[in-house]
Amino acid sequence: MITSIQIENIKGIAKASIEAKQITIFAGKNRQGKTSALRAIEWGLGSDVKGSIIHNRVKDAEARIKLTTDKGMIIERSFATGAKKSRLSLHRADGTSIPDPDKLMKSVFAGMAFDPIRLIFMTPKEQVAVIKEALASFIAISKDEATMLGFQIQEGSSVKEQLDKHYDRIFEDRAVANKVVKTLRGKATVTGVTRIPDDAEIATAEKIVEDVNKKYLEAIKKAAQIEAAKANESTRVRLENLMKELDAELEDVKSFGGLSLDQMTQRLTDLTSKFAASSTEEATLRGEVRQLEKTIKDLGDGKFPICPISAKIACATDVSGLKGGIATELETKSATLKTLYAENVTKNKELETFKGKVENFRRLDAKKLERSRIKATLDNLGAIIIEDGSNPEELKITLEEMRATLGNLKMAKEMSNASGLDQEEAAADKLDTQVKAIKKFIDEELPKRTDLGIPNIELKQEGIFYQGLPMTDECTSIQLQIASAIVKKIYPKSKMLTIDRLEVLDPETLIRFIEKVSSEREFQLFATYVGELPQAIKSMKNVKVIQMERGVAL
Repeated sequence: MITSIQIENIKGIAKASIEAKQITIFAGKNRQGKTSALRAIEWGLGSDVKGSIIHNRVKDAEARIKLTTDKGMIIERSFATGAKKSRLSLHRADGTSIPDPDKLMKSVFAGMAFDPIRLIFMTPKEQVAVIKEALASFIAISKDEATMLGFQIQEGSSVKEQLDKHYDRIFEDRAVANKVVKTLRGKATVTGVTRIPDDAEIATAEKIVEDVNKKYLEAIKKAAQIEAAKANESTRVRLENLMKELDAELEDVKSFGGLSLDQMTQRLTDLTSKFAASSTEEATLRGEVRQLEKTIKDLGDGKFPICPISAKIACATDVSGLKGGIATELETKSATLKTLYAENVTKNKELETFKGKVENFRRLDAKKLERSRIKATLDNLGAIIIEDGSNPEELKITLEEMRATLGNLKMAKEMSNASGLDQEEAAADKLDTQVKAIKKFIDEELPKRTDLGIPNIELKQEGIFYQGLPMTDECTSIQLQIASAIVKKIYPKSKMLTIDRLEVLDPETLIRFIEKVSSEREFQLFATYVGELPQAIKSMKNVKVIQMERGVAL
């Protein structure tokens, strides 16, 4: 969770220092820097931002943002005027730098959920387009389908992106093959080839490509093992903390002095009965005190009691004596009531504490089972070994260069003899068939797999439907609930959300939405609001409202 933000020369903000909470809302009038703060945070975490990121009133400035998390990690991103790309650095709490920061940022902050409020104010077709684009990142295909399309699935990256890149590669290969065919058809001999390679040279080149490809696949596997080891380390720390909590709970149960669950339950029943009786006694005594207070008041007002024997009004002397006696009785019973009330408060606390202990005792077996499962999981994690491996990207570049060299050698060999035309035509036809198959799969099959899988919510070409009716027919509150459910489904691991213009929601809907986000303790929200926020939101403990004025955080 982001706890501290420092911004310099970004959009409409010259300089700002901000302390954040789980929910941070930038409020104020229009064009005061609220949205600039929001875009700065998104840019700092790796999202693309439309337009120039550098402050619009400072010439030759350097845009900088520094984000600090609750774990002490520091994220710094900067972009200087004229630079081609931004600079990113990550540091741990102890000040040591983290290698390959871009990769870590993608694994930690990738998949920031899109704005659910912005979604409900889009046109139905825009809503469908945004959701389908997001779902495309999670589409899965089988290994048989990948083999049929002629490529190998790489774990950890979008299947849609892999298919698009594969399609571009095959499309280019087809263009090259068609060019070769056209050349062979036009000429029986090809000029410009200085030397025709023999079969031994081609075999050597093929062996080199095979070796480099093997190293490339090993590097990919090693990189995956390193990532898995890092994930195991994170899991180990979390499970060890859980075990400590369970051990503390199990230790607390030992303080019961060897009592069985039945004995503790009977004791709880006895305590409950005694407390109920004491509470009844307190209520009766409180009623008597109130009656005595009323009687004294009536006597003081001159409302003399009627003698039950003579049915005549008693004399003032009799009333004075009666009032004194009642006052004495009232004082005695009030003191008794005060003591009894204090005793009942103590008894109630003891009763509630004992109830909690009994409930913990009842869950003892479940806690022991949970602990044993965590222990088994920790044992199965094994040793955490992280070793440096070869860079897959560098090997990939080398492999592509070697494949290109091999292709040129083979092409020269084939082009040296006009009799190779048939083979080139067959290869071109095969590539053409493959291009069409991939294109058809991307255009027709993948869209069928963009199903939300949420009960009562259906994604159609004409828009989003809820319980068979267009979502646009629902009130804003229901639309926001539907949009939030869609966002949570598409980005189940997302812990960050940015929303611009909260004021488009009516106050009641806005309060419910903020309360819902607040209940998600691991979820963080940054938003903007034009105007004065409802007091109910400003008074929430985990909400921070920052007033923006002329690009300054007040």
